[in-house]
Amino acid sequence: MRHVAPRLGTALRLMAGIALLIASVRCGDARTEEARHASAAAVVAPSASEQAGQAAPVGSTDASSSLAQPGPQPRGPVDEDGYVGMVLKRELGETPRMGWFLPGAGFVTPERQDAVSLLTDRGSPSRVAYKGIVTPSQRSAMKEQFLACETFAKDPLFLFGDASSHGDFARALFVTRPLPATVRGGLQTTALTADDLSLIDRTLGWERLTGPRWDGAVSLAGSPFFYSIHRRYDGASKELRREALVLHDAARRVIAFDKTDDVEQELCDGCGLPQASDNVGFLFRPLNLFQLPGFRYPVMLLDTSTIEGRALSLMTFTPDGVLSSFRQYEYAFTCGLYDGGVQ
Repeated sequence: MRHVAPRLGTALRLMAGIALLIASVRCGDARTEEARHASAAAVVAPSASEQAGQAAPVGSTDASSSLAQPGPQPRGPVDEDGYVGMVLKRELGETPRMGWFLPGAGFVTPERQDAVSLLTDRGSPSRVAYKGIVTPSQRSAMKEQFLACETFAKDPLFLFGDASSHGDFARALFVTRPLPATVRGGLQTTALTADDLSLIDRTLGWERLTGPRWDGAVSLAGSPFFYSIHRRYDGASKELRREALVLHDAARRVIAFDKTDDVEQELCDGCGLPQASDNVGFLFRPLNLFQLPGFRYPVMLLDTSTIEGRALSLMTFTPDGVLSSFRQYEYAFTCGLYDGGVQ
C-alpha cells in the first residue's frame, strides 16, 4: 500500500477523530469465536415444541429437572463459514455486506444495484432503490464522519433511497436480493421477574456474586423466544467483570446461554472496561432483532465495534445451543488518510 503524507488539516482531523472514536466506543470486542472461551449450553434436538417456543431448558428435557452446571462448548468462526453465515447464504443467496447512511441523502454501498434490502437498527428490513453516484463532496462528508473508511477515492460509491432512509446507527447491513415476506424485525424491551433473575443466576453460577449488577431483556414482537443480557461489576472498582447472553422460551425457561467470567482477558488493544455508571455492554450491545428464514431463534443485530473499527454482527444460537455470529468490520482509526483516501 502506497502511503501519502497527510496534510496538516488531515493530521488535525485524525487527532480529533481519535478522540471521537475513543469517546464513542470505550470498549469493544475484536475476538474471533475460537478465541472466546466456552459457552455453556444444552444440546437440544429439534422438535415441534421448540418451534412453538417450548424448547427444553438447559441440561434437561423436563422443566422440573435440575439445571446443568456450566460446561465447555465449542464455537465456530464469525465469517460466512460459520453457522449464521452459512444459513444466510443458503436462505438469502448471499451474505450481508456493510453500508453507510449519509445524513440527508440516503444509504450508500460500494455496489451498483437496482435496489438493496437493508437490515438496520430500526424495525423491519426495507428495500431501497438506486438513486445515483455519491459525489466527491458527499464522500468527503462521509470520511469526516468516519464512514466508508476502507474505500478509496477512485472507487465509486452508490446512493440508494432518500433522506428518510436512515437509522440511528450510522451503518447497516444490506443484501441485493429482495427478502422473503416472512422476514420481520423490531426490538422491544421485556421485563424480567425476580423468579427469572433467580433462575438465571443459578444457571450462570452467579448466585453468590456481590457488587453492582445490570439485567435487561429484549424480544421480537410475536416471537415466543426472548434474550436476556446480564452484567456483573467489581464491588470496589465498579468495572465490568462478567457478562452473559441468555436465550429463553415462551415458558421463560433457559434454552441456552453464553457467558464470560473474566471480561478483562478479552479486551482488545486500547480498549477499556465499562464502569457500572456507563450503562453500556461490552460483548452484547443489541441494536435490533430479526426473524430470518432458516433460523430457529430470532437473530440479533449487534454493535460489535472496537476502539479502532466499526462492526455489525448478526448473532443467534444454533439448534444445538451454541452461540454463533456473522460479522462485518471496517477499520476506521485512520479514516481517509492513505492510498487514495479523501484528503
